[in-house]
Amino acid sequence: MLKDIDKDLRANIDFNYKRKTHLKLIRNKDYYGVRTSINRNISLKYFEIIKEWDREKILNLCKELLESGIHEKKTIAFAWAYRLKSKYIESDFYLFESWLYKYVNNYGLCDDLCGHALGEIIHQYSSFIPEFYKWIKEENFWVRRGAPVTLIYLAKRVDVLDISFNICKKLFDDKEDLVQKGFGWLLKELSEKYEDNIFDFLNKYKEIMPRVALRYAIEKMSVEKKQIVLNNK
Repeated sequence: MLKDIDKDLRANIDFNYKRKTHLKLIRNKDYYGVRTSINRNISLKYFEIIKEWDREKILNLCKELLESGIHEKKTIAFAWAYRLKSKYIESDFYLFESWLYKYVNNYGLCDDLCGHALGEIIHQYSSFIPEFYKWIKEENFWVRRGAPVTLIYLAKRVDVLDISFNICKKLFDDKEDLVQKGFGWLLKELSEKYEDNIFDFLNKYKEIMPRVALRYAIEKMSVEKKQIVLNNK
């Protein structure tokens, strides 16, 4: 099966797409250049074959895909892991967390894993929420970005406003652009449900927040509130 997946991926390489996305997103050589929609179709095609398998056997296949180092195969592994969400057990958190540390090396993979399997396992086992405070102290900036991105998944399902504020404040001094964009994105998504709370938060901290995070955070606000937040910033 793994050979068949590789064959299908290689048959769908788009070199123009590869050149464009390699510079923007991937920035590493372990990338075939398969369009996202096609990659998803390949992922679904093979999951239909294995969906009745034992979960451990599927997760072992995921590990083999991840160990390949190929971007498209990693996305398939993350997608399969998320499709197993009805069969999660508590220890799966540690497995998915280890994937974040070991296999994520671009923002597409970070957002894919954290916005699906990692977000869902923490949704099911909320006792792991305090782990975010550990992640934001890590040297690996993909792990630091993982905290706000995973909170985005949770924010669509439960109230995580207080911890989101705490995490964002602790990331104000983070120098990595993609981490700043990550928590700005979180605040933007929260503004759909808690616009007044986010508005007050931004006004209070706008002088010390990174500009890029602030710009992301206000994207869904009214023009009037955007202008107030940006005033004198």
